[in-house]
Amino acid sequence: MQSRSETRQAPNGAQVEIGTITLQGREFTALGSIVDPASGLLVGYVHEHTPGFFELRTWQGQPICPLRRTGRITTRLRACDGSPMRLECYSATYQGRNYYGRHCGDWNQSIRLRAGRAA
Repeated sequence: MQSRSETRQAPNGAQVEIGTITLQGREFTALGSIVDPASGLLVGYVHEHTPGFFELRTWQGQPICPLRRTGRITTRLRACDGSPMRLECYSATYQGRNYYGRHCGDWNQSIRLRAGRAA
């Protein structure tokens, strides 16, 4: 299996990463990270680089910004047949703006962070 990624700049200035995996001669491509401060959106992958210290990273593993785990909640999601699911809550500060998001708690899984309301 081989992998590669490339980052492109969208017309609005957002940095968009495209990841490609080649497996048994077939290529599979998907959206990787997105850094779009103008729209208040950060998408990346949670990485715990040392116990209790987290980073938001690109699909290829480059750091975007530090993350803070702010809590855990348990909820029941219709997509999971109403089974209880633990969500990890995170916040980040990127270019002086606060972002917030949740994900299912598996490391290196993608997370979408949205900017908080302006003061």
